[in-house]
Amino acid sequence: MRLWLVLIALPLSAAPSQLANSGLAKLTLLAYDLTGMRISDLAEAVNQTTRIFRAAGIDLSWTAGSPAAPEAHLLDLSVPTGAPVTPRRLIVAQIINKRTRAFPSGALGLSLPNARVGAQVILFLEEIQRQQAQTGVSVPCLLGYALAHELGHVLMRSNAHSPRGLMRAEWSRAELDRIQHGALKFTKAEAKALCASLLAANGALAPH
Repeated sequence: MRLWLVLIALPLSAAPSQLANSGLAKLTLLAYDLTGMRISDLAEAVNQTTRIFRAAGIDLSWTAGSPAAPEAHLLDLSVPTGAPVTPRRLIVAQIINKRTRAFPSGALGLSLPNARVGAQVILFLEEIQRQQAQTGVSVPCLLGYALAHELGHVLMRSNAHSPRGLMRAEWSRAELDRIQHGALKFTKAEAKALCASLLAANGALAPH
């Protein structure tokens, strides 16, 4: 089960400002849902992602964007893999129903760390539903963890995978069991890299 993500912005917003903590690095997600899933399922999924990032020292807030927005349908596949990427504090995610032939078979989602416009994360709902049927892990839970995985790629500006854990290319039964119990997290080294990326983004956006 390969972990590549895609998110789609929905016509709702859910920014957990009541959970904001000034001591945490800040990350904003704009999610476009092009599948018509229930908003409660999307919120449950992103709440899982928010909890994972909070454990890594990052406060993630999110907004569901309108599927009618032009940005909801933009994908930038033109940037070479090795091209320099500006660190970002705002990530656009897109959720679509079907994986096209342009994306790997069996992937739950895809990350585009080098994209300069449109989505940097794409999630495939039908693939996630297929995994739910095979593993018994709920769709919102799989979606939330897949999103965290792909956001990790974007923030670390790399599609490299870890031999185990959240950033593994394919989740084993051990990872899936930890997902069901809410126990799968970024490693300390990964959390450090994620926070460093956000600090770099803050520096890139600071006034001169």
